[in-house]
Amino acid sequence: LLHLAQMFTATRENLKYHFVIAHSRLRDLYMALAGQFVAAGQLSEPDDIFFLTADQVVELSEGKLAVSAIVSERRRAWKVERETAPPRAFEQMGDGRLRPASLHVENDGGGAQLLRGFAASPGSYTGHARVLRSPTDGDGIEPGEVLVAPATSPGWAPLFLTAGALVTEIGGVLSHGAIIAREYGLPAVLNVPDATRHIRNGQLVHVDGSRGVVRLLENTEEL
Repeated sequence: LLHLAQMFTATRENLKYHFVIAHSRLRDLYMALAGQFVAAGQLSEPDDIFFLTADQVVELSEGKLAVSAIVSERRRAWKVERETAPPRAFEQMGDGRLRPASLHVENDGGGAQLLRGFAASPGSYTGHARVLRSPTDGDGIEPGEVLVAPATSPGWAPLFLTAGALVTEIGGVLSHGAIIAREYGLPAVLNVPDATRHIRNGQLVHVDGSRGVVRLLENTEEL
């Protein structure tokens, strides 16, 4: 069983590698088409094409579809949803309704709040948090900041070069963030519910990757 697990773990990574390559090539093709559509006045911006379905792209290329209103509405909805983080879990109350489960925050007895997660990469680090929902958000991360993210994928790898530690909402021992954090020697705590909403940009935090604990050394109200 161990042999099979080792063999298929490598296969899983190969699958992800080929998917990323195929996705990149497909994106290049779409951007080439988008450039033609912009030149023809059919799209306002090249990335408008990503707010259309594959069938709509075909119809647009055949001159059978006006997409300005479609793109505008979908871009608006995307911006709203991008800033709305869904609850990690729901609780069913006595009235039968589902409500977002509240984040359980502990106190260390000295005034600092504690968030618990999975101890993914050993070591401890204290620094200011940088909360990102995407590797392309803002100006990225400053050297020594604690990267706080929903999860990480290969696209986040460059940020690990400057981060001092890692905290994510999703992840396990073999997740991308855990593996890369251990390779780079970054303390990491993963699987921390609602970390990107509870931790604020610039907040001083202590990451204990050996115990799976994140201490918030500044109250969010003070930021």
